[in-house]
Amino acid sequence: MFKVGAPPRPQRKTIMKRYISTIIAAATLTAGAQIFEVQSVEPITLPAGLLQTQVAVISHDGSFALLTDDTYNGLARLDLASGAAEVITTATGAGIDPSLSADDSHVAFRDVTYSETHRRMTAVQVADLSTRQLTRVVPPSREVQAVAISGEMAVAVVAGQPARRAIARPGSTSRPDGARAAAPSASAERPVLSIAGEQLMITRGGTTTLLSPCGTDGCSYIWPSLSPSGKRVMFYLVGRGIYTCNLDGSNLRFVADLHAPVWYSDDVIVAMNDIDGHDTQVSSEIVALRLSDGERQTLCGGSDLIAMYPVANAATRRIAFTTRDGAPHLITLR
Repeated sequence: MFKVGAPPRPQRKTIMKRYISTIIAAATLTAGAQIFEVQSVEPITLPAGLLQTQVAVISHDGSFALLTDDTYNGLARLDLASGAAEVITTATGAGIDPSLSADDSHVAFRDVTYSETHRRMTAVQVADLSTRQLTRVVPPSREVQAVAISGEMAVAVVAGQPARRAIARPGSTSRPDGARAAAPSASAERPVLSIAGEQLMITRGGTTTLLSPCGTDGCSYIWPSLSPSGKRVMFYLVGRGIYTCNLDGSNLRFVADLHAPVWYSDDVIVAMNDIDGHDTQVSSEIVALRLSDGERQTLCGGSDLIAMYPVANAATRRIAFTTRDGAPHLITLR
C-alpha cells in the first residue's frame, strides 16, 4: 500500500449530503476533552470539467487551494470564495508535494518527463501565480528527492545535493544603487526533508545528511514533514506508524499508527485512519491528535464518507480532504 510518490485514485461518485450532519454530530460526541469544535463539513464546489479535484495545498492566507488530479498531474488554482479556477500547469507529477512561498505568490513543483530510452526524469519548476511565468530550478534528473520554497529561494534536493535559485520578483534583483542584491544564505533557510532509498534525509545549511532516527535496517520512511516552527520532524515508518523527533533525530516519540499525517500546529497534527478492503479503502476518518497530552479526536469520515489525505491550515481553521471517489471537502473549525 505504501509507496513514496503518488498512489492512484479511483473515479469520483456523488456523496450523499444527508450523512454530513451525522458525521459532525459524531465528531462532537467524541469522548474526553475535545481538540476542536467542528463547525461544518462541506464539499468544495468545482467548475464543470475541471480535471484537478484533489487538494494538494491550501494557501497560507486561506483564500485559495491548489488542486491536482487523481494521479497527481497538473495544478489548478481554486478561489475558495468565488469558486473560480485556473490551471497553473499540466505537468506530470506537479501535484506531488508542491511548495507555496510564504506570501502565496509562487509555487515550486515537479515536472516529470520520459527520455527517449523511457527513463523517468524529473525537473523542478517555479511558477509565478500572478503572471504564470515559469522558472526552472533544476533540469530533468533521475534523482530529485525534494522540492521546497524557503524564504526567497526555491530549493531542490538532487542526489543529496541542494540546488538553490532565487524566486524571480519584479524589481527584486537590484538595489537602489544598481548593484545586484545578494541571495539569502543557505544557513538562513528552513531545513528541507527528503527521502532517498527509503531513508529519511535532512538538508540544512546547504548540506544533506542521513536522519533516519529509527534506524536504517529494514526501515522504510515516508510522509516526512517539518513543523510550522521548523524545530520538529514528523514521518511515517512503514509497518509501525507516525513518529516525531528533533532536527538531529533526538527526542524520538511514537505518536500513532495513522496515515498521511500533516501538521496543524506545533502541538496538533491531523491524519487519516483508513481501513483497507481487498483493493480499496472501505472506511477512512480524519483524526486530530494533540502531541502534548495524546488527546485524539475524530473530526469526520467513516464508511459513508471515506475521508482521506488531509491538508491543514491553522490560520483559517480549515482542513481539506478528498474522498475515495475524488470529491474535495472542507472541514471548518470554530
